[in-house]
Amino acid sequence: MTMLTSLLVVSFCCVFLMCLLIKRSEHLHGFLSHDNDLEGIQKFHDAPVPRVGGVAIMAGLLLSFLAMATLVDPIGIGRTQWGLLLFSALPIFLGGLIEDLTKQVSVSIRLLLSFVSAGIAAALLGAVVHTVNIPAIDAMMAWSPVAIAFTVFAVGGVTHSFNLIDGYNGLAGGVTLIVMTAVASSAYVLGDQTVLMLSLFIAMSTLGFLVWNWPRGGIFLGDGGAYLLGFLSAVILLMFLNRNPSVSAWFALALVGYPVFETLYSIFRRKVYLNVNHDAPDDQHMHQLLYKCIKRVRGSDQGAWISNNSLTSVPIWLAVSISAYFTVCFYGNTQALMWFLLGGVLVYMLTYRILLRLSQQSTSCE
Repeated sequence: MTMLTSLLVVSFCCVFLMCLLIKRSEHLHGFLSHDNDLEGIQKFHDAPVPRVGGVAIMAGLLLSFLAMATLVDPIGIGRTQWGLLLFSALPIFLGGLIEDLTKQVSVSIRLLLSFVSAGIAAALLGAVVHTVNIPAIDAMMAWSPVAIAFTVFAVGGVTHSFNLIDGYNGLAGGVTLIVMTAVASSAYVLGDQTVLMLSLFIAMSTLGFLVWNWPRGGIFLGDGGAYLLGFLSAVILLMFLNRNPSVSAWFALALVGYPVFETLYSIFRRKVYLNVNHDAPDDQHMHQLLYKCIKRVRGSDQGAWISNNSLTSVPIWLAVSISAYFTVCFYGNTQALMWFLLGGVLVYMLTYRILLRLSQQSTSCE
């Protein structure tokens, strides 16, 4: 356990120090790395900020792998799986990073790259969805091509959903930390050392970034970081399901239910209500409505220890944490998880309608 603790500390410290280096050297790379768009409909920061936090996280993950590769493996840590997982993440991470630096990579290309990474993970790690605990669908998924196609689509979708919720300080990173902590606790109970270790590495690397990102917003994840965390979360969940048959497939969906349903509802809302492209930017995501309501109540946050931007993430963290707790408690009970997800969808819809009405009232008063 001493070695384990040391490796986790290395991951945290590497990401923390890489973020420090990025901040200290931003006068050299800011012309490429800064998010200079302060007027966009989805922008809520007041000054240019480096959006390459994903570089720091990937550096921490790679260093943890190198440290593992040079040490004896006394507790069954999956060094090979760790290396293959990071390798499979490269296409979507690099695609997102190039978008951060050039602003020239379309959403369609990034989605395609997420499918490529998912396919690599399926081939190298066997990270394939074999069951969804619904007999009719499982019968179709018994045919490998169907299972692989479903997996690629699902992993790509989850990956993209984490990028969609990356709108406020700490939001995507905090959700990742909660999800990985939930997976780690479940893996510990079931004695899955490999998934326990990998999820803890991701959690500690994310924490090293969050120290800089929340509450001051000194550095952003960027597309590279958001896609990286979304992809790693999706594949770790698949590995956990495949290695532990007693865990329901709905465990994975319940843990990432918030970003996934936020994405699905956004697509539906844009196509049905707004009649625009599914990837058209807007300011009607739940986190954006919550921000507007917080701003209405607090007013200006100038001089406050925590900004309205950062405060927006806190109630969502709380909701996701409560959801994760109950998901872990019922990790093997498919029916309970289905009902829990249905309840979560209803709560989301009700909360969204309330926030939408409050935000509209706020706008009409301005």
